[in-house]
Amino acid sequence: MVGGGHGDSVGGGAPPARIYLTGRVLVEHEDVVRDEASLPGRLGRLLFCFLVLNHGQPLARHELVKAGWGESVPDVVDASLNALMSKLRRFLDGVGLNGAVAIESSFGSYRLLLPAGSWVDIDQAELSFHEAEAAARNADMPSLYAGALVAGAVAGQLRVEPAVGQHQRRVAQPA
Repeated sequence: MVGGGHGDSVGGGAPPARIYLTGRVLVEHEDVVRDEASLPGRLGRLLFCFLVLNHGQPLARHELVKAGWGESVPDVVDASLNALMSKLRRFLDGVGLNGAVAIESSFGSYRLLLPAGSWVDIDQAELSFHEAEAAARNADMPSLYAGALVAGAVAGQLRVEPAVGQHQRRVAQPA
């Protein structure tokens, strides 16, 4: 499992999902694959990526609004956010994840819960980067190369929009 430090996951023994945020946004779960064309437009893609980057963590509505709309917040942002969250839940339903369970809403926040063992490419890149750092400290050149290769391959594919780009830096820059 990648991203074990991201908090809770969906229970019930649901099979893990694979999520790609680099290159084309893509979700694989069991035998179903859906790409970003199935997401509700640019804002839906932005919010989905932001939720995935922070999976397991509660995100306040104002954080989601800032990630999606930046400083150009429409007057009807609450209704727009509610509608987008409903559409993201339907997107997850379409890949066989229970969207109502996967996107939890409580006390003015949302939280994406992925099945245990789920894999996210950016989480894998971050893990590989840290493994490469550890290998470098131990002069383990084969492991250093393997970790750096994976981290570099994923980082080279990044094309997440600027509103969620701050999370790219956790992969692209050393800690």
